[in-house]
Amino acid sequence: MGMDIPKTAVSGDPLSLFCAGFPDPLTAVRGYWFYRSMIRGPAVRVLWLVMLCSMFSSPGFGEIIFQEPFDTAVSRNGASFDTRYAVSRMDSGMLIFRYAGDVNSLPAGVEARFPDATPAPAERRIDLSFGGGGTELSNSLFIAYALGPGDGLSLPPFGYGGASDSRTGNRTGYVVRLLRHGDGTNEVLFYRNDTGWVNRISNAWLPSNPVSTLRRAVIRYRRDGWHFWEMTFDTGASYIRAFAFKDDVYPPGFHDGAQVSVKAHSGIRAEFQFRMDTWTVTDRAAASDLAPEAKSIMKAEKTQGRPPKKAAPDPADGDALDQLGRTAALEERYSDAHRFFRMALEARKRKFGSGHPKVAESLERLADLLAARDGSRAEQLYEAAFYYRVKSFGETHPEVAQSLKKLGGIYASRGISGRAEFSFQRALQIQAATRGPDHPDVADALMDLGGFYRNQGKKAAAAGVYRRALEIREKIFGKDHPAVLTVLSNLVLVYEEGKPSADSLDIHLRVVEALEKQFGPDHPDVADAYTHLAKVYSDLGLYAQAETYHRRALGIREKMPGPAHAYTGVILYNLAGVLHALARFDEAETALQRSLTVTEETEGPDHPDVEDILERLGDLHVSLRRYRDAEPVLLRLLAIREKTRGPDHPSIRPVAEKLSLLYKKMKRPKDEKRFADRARRPGGLK
Repeated sequence: MGMDIPKTAVSGDPLSLFCAGFPDPLTAVRGYWFYRSMIRGPAVRVLWLVMLCSMFSSPGFGEIIFQEPFDTAVSRNGASFDTRYAVSRMDSGMLIFRYAGDVNSLPAGVEARFPDATPAPAERRIDLSFGGGGTELSNSLFIAYALGPGDGLSLPPFGYGGASDSRTGNRTGYVVRLLRHGDGTNEVLFYRNDTGWVNRISNAWLPSNPVSTLRRAVIRYRRDGWHFWEMTFDTGASYIRAFAFKDDVYPPGFHDGAQVSVKAHSGIRAEFQFRMDTWTVTDRAAASDLAPEAKSIMKAEKTQGRPPKKAAPDPADGDALDQLGRTAALEERYSDAHRFFRMALEARKRKFGSGHPKVAESLERLADLLAARDGSRAEQLYEAAFYYRVKSFGETHPEVAQSLKKLGGIYASRGISGRAEFSFQRALQIQAATRGPDHPDVADALMDLGGFYRNQGKKAAAAGVYRRALEIREKIFGKDHPAVLTVLSNLVLVYEEGKPSADSLDIHLRVVEALEKQFGPDHPDVADAYTHLAKVYSDLGLYAQAETYHRRALGIREKMPGPAHAYTGVILYNLAGVLHALARFDEAETALQRSLTVTEETEGPDHPDVEDILERLGDLHVSLRRYRDAEPVLLRLLAIREKTRGPDHPSIRPVAEKLSLLYKKMKRPKDEKRFADRARRPGGLK
């Protein structure tokens, strides 16, 4: 639950009230000047001061038990700060770690373990500053706290794939997730993590876009079960949102860790950087008066709260227990769902016997929950359900086809390709034979088989299967239905991995048209579709059309609030390539310089994307005989590669060769020989 921070009137000296809530004078002064610069009008300032004091000041502010400013290359809390799940470095007073924007990539995160608190505090506050960072809009940011012992990132068990599952662990505590949905809305979700199974406690909605620029998160949780969150976003102006819920399973002092982690939940094929500025943890012996303000927040959004309590279910009513489990799963109360599904399974076994279809249904419900975290056990449950369905219905029933679909999915995720393909093909045969060739279930089975072929790299087979699914869905739903757009989007992925063609161009144009109708012309998803379409035009040699769509994508991204976006740099880089092909060299250079500036700002000065830009910029200067301009660019490229990859990496050689040729053109024989030797001898530039 959440609401915008309320304004409350109170008397007193504003500066004294304001400063009382901060652990040291310097922080107080910085905060005071921030509030003066952001909040206009003396009356409003007083109201904001009082609000901040009421939340963050109390008699005896408390003891700082953990503080990490990330101001040096070595963490001050090295023994307590775990970065093994992040490719990280420290730069300019911030911890920076990389993560890949792809659904099958690993999550990245860091963890701090706090000192034991004896006696247990009445209240603990965790203050996380993101130093101007944030998380890419279409990814998820997770903040976990009150963590119990154990290894791994405390992520809810969403379907992120085996690679992600390898970094998760059975941790107790609380998890907060910030994410952006496909329709542009942003959501904050709160979970309790019970040894690996999580229950969603509450959620709240945010306006579009601020999730990408989260500046600060302050967590306060108390022994009496109240949790109070304050998050500060930057949407062009400061935007503060407060959230509260009550759950007393893990009070402060009993658990001693916190994590920040990020994970892509949509296929973005890019690499990002995430920044952390400071962590500060403070314990208070006496809790501040939190409950009244938390209750007011909960009252303001009472419909977002925990589901109302219901009477205990009848343990003999398997159908009712199954429905309770499905409802809990939809609400992301996975711990409750697991309990209800197991109770339903036992009730149905007692009533119908082990081989009944109702028992098979319960086995599949449990397998669905386990598929993202225990593939081996899920496989066993799916196989048992399949066996019972064949026994009950015969080998050619639609219910058997549904079991084969689930078996194909679990086999594919576990790398058992032969069984997966057979399962998907057999499910398709059964659906076509029993439902007819143009039934929606046949289209669904084709989509499953097409996805399997695409993941196996069988592009031609995947395209053929998707085309058949497209024909069926267009016939049933019409050309503008979301189900048709799903097929088109999958075809785009297939065609992107192969050579461009008239067919791929047609599909990309249809995706652009569908997304424009669904979201309007200024949506980020439309910008992405423009970028993909521009690439197809470019690959086909139609550079004028490619330029048009790159510029449309750029226009959308530049309108988005917040700091320069990493995608802007990518679009400018691609646009520069098109302009170069059109022999508009000065415009290409301008686009590359802009791309370099944006990418350095968003990704850091040594990012691989910076290398790509420098290489293209250096080549452009050489082709235009601007040798003096090319020299510093190529030297910087070489320095980055030696720094990030080492002096013996194969990528050093082509840059040294470029420099050798450059110095030959500049008639500098000593430098020419120096880099020619460097190209022949990988190690050690002397």
